[in-house]
Amino acid sequence: ETRANVILVHQATDHLFSSDDGFACIKLCIDEKENIDSTPDVMITQELASLAFVVFTSGSTGTPKGVPIGHANFAYYLASMCHENYIQENDIILQISQDTFDAHLQEILGAVLVGGTCILLRSSSGAHLNTAYLTETMYRHQVTFTNLVPSLAIALIDYLNRLKQLFSPSLRIVISTGEPLSWTLADDLLACLSPNTHLLNTYGVTETTVDCTYRRVFEQEDSAMS
Repeated sequence: ETRANVILVHQATDHLFSSDDGFACIKLCIDEKENIDSTPDVMITQELASLAFVVFTSGSTGTPKGVPIGHANFAYYLASMCHENYIQENDIILQISQDTFDAHLQEILGAVLVGGTCILLRSSSGAHLNTAYLTETMYRHQVTFTNLVPSLAIALIDYLNRLKQLFSPSLRIVISTGEPLSWTLADDLLACLSPNTHLLNTYGVTETTVDCTYRRVFEQEDSAMS
C-alpha cells in the first residue's frame, strides 16, 4: 500500500521479506558495533511537500489504512510545539508510545529537533505498560516530558496511590492523548503531579498530523471537558 522501493530490516524481521516482493531490503546490523564515523556523508534533498512517513491507523473503521504525512505538515507541527514551549532544548522525553501510534514520532524527532534527550524503554514485551518500570524510569532519568493515554494514566495513578507516591517531580509536561480525558481522571492526575507540572489535553486524528488541538487542564474547572 505504501509503494515502498526499499525496506529496512534487521535480524528479527529480514525473514518476512524477499527480493521477489518487488523491493530492495537493507539489513541493519543493530547488534554489531561499527565505526559509523567512517560512513560517507549522503546528501538528501526533499521538498516540503514530499512524503515524510506513512502511519497505519484503523480509526473508527477497525480496518488499518495508510495515512501519508508530508515533511511540511510534520515540521510545522513540531515547530508549533516548540513555539508554545512544550518541547525545549533541555527536555528529557520518554519514548513511551508504541510505533503503531503516531505520537512516537513526536517523542523521537521532537527530541532530535531541539537537541534534547530521548529515553528509550527496554525492548521487552509490555515494557510500555509496566507501571513499576515506567515510574522507576521517570525518576531515574529525571524525565521532563511524557505522553500518557488515559487508560495507562489510570493504571499509573493506581500504582502510585498504593505506594503513597507522586509522579516524578522532574516532569514538566504530561500530555493526555489518544483517548477521552474525563474530569474525574484529570483531577486524579493533577493530584499525583507536582504543582509545577503542566497537564495538557490534546486531540487530533492522524490525518491532521498527530494533534491539532490542545488545552492546559486545571483543577475544578466549571466547563465540560472537550
